[in-house]
Amino acid sequence: KYRDPDNGLVVVDVGDSLVSKGSARREPVVKGDIITAETMLKAMGAMDVHAFVPGELDLAPGLGWLKKTAAAQRVPLLGANLRARGGKLPAHRVVETGGVKVGLLGLVDLSDVGEHHKPILKRTRARTTDPTAAAQAGVKALRKAGAQLIVVLGHMSLIKARALATKVPGIHLMVLGHDGGRMAEPQKAGQTYIVEAGQRGRELGHVELRLGAGWDGTQPLTDDSHRHALYKDALEVAKTLRARLAEQKPAERGTGLEASIPRAKHLNKQYRELKASAGKHLLVSTLVELNPKVPSNATINGLVKAGLSLRNQAATGGGGPRAVKMIPAQVRLK
Repeated sequence: KYRDPDNGLVVVDVGDSLVSKGSARREPVVKGDIITAETMLKAMGAMDVHAFVPGELDLAPGLGWLKKTAAAQRVPLLGANLRARGGKLPAHRVVETGGVKVGLLGLVDLSDVGEHHKPILKRTRARTTDPTAAAQAGVKALRKAGAQLIVVLGHMSLIKARALATKVPGIHLMVLGHDGGRMAEPQKAGQTYIVEAGQRGRELGHVELRLGAGWDGTQPLTDDSHRHALYKDALEVAKTLRARLAEQKPAERGTGLEASIPRAKHLNKQYRELKASAGKHLLVSTLVELNPKVPSNATINGLVKAGLSLRNQAATGGGGPRAVKMIPAQVRLK
């Protein structure tokens, strides 16, 4: 739905997407879980994910396996400060889309991993170096490579992300994973906006950047998410008003709407005030609920069915298929 030739689109995933929490603690990881992880990577490849930053759960099959399988599915892995048995990952990449060069920088923080997941780190010898130092080096390298917009994909807590953003200038946007936080509207730390789309694939995080003429990466972004939400609310109120009017007889027209009309006027006033104060370069962050109203994709459905079939064949001792849960965050340029 979000892909069209006139606007740039960057699709990213920030980890803990391949293996469930319970499965990741198994030693060794069973065949069924490997099948699930491979299915998820195939789905990412089919969706043309531009970058995937693995979390601790994704390392359960081993970094070597992850690198090989992701490469086979053409899923770019990033992790500037991640080290594990099997080597390390590229730090960043530049994607040109919508006429803008977008620098993607992958960062991981494993310092607050729960006790249940520490065996994964021990088994894979996974560790992370200082994310702040990695961010400083990464921003500098991306600027040198010509990136006009710098997006950090951080598998880390919101607390750590806010601290990092205040220390490292030049980051426009941070997309977070790891702690499962849900942000209806972005938070700001320094000049950096931070977004997170929750957990278990319940919602799709969508960030739209409306960059005005002359954008070179040095100008500040303005969060326009609240005005966008007001606009949606106003549309819903107007829809309700029209429906009620349609239901009324001519003699009753205009009655019973006392509560809705002031609400509509208030929303319209707020919207106009926010529009007047809006900046030139805007950011709009929304969460899209993944409910039955969202149309399914035949390619992804086929991959999931095939993966579940293979997992069924591999299951033993009552182990059966598990729900596949992965929808990445999207960053759209307009």
